[in-house]
Amino acid sequence: MATAEDLGKFIRALNVGSVFHYKKEQEIYTSIYE
Repeated sequence: MATAEDLGKFIRALNVGSVFHYKKEQEIYTSIYE
């Protein structure tokens, strides 16, 4: 079982690693569904 601290570290690592990719994906989805 992951502790809350482990989960927080994991989420922060994901956010740091994928923030630019996520923003790009968000732009793509927005342009598709507008």
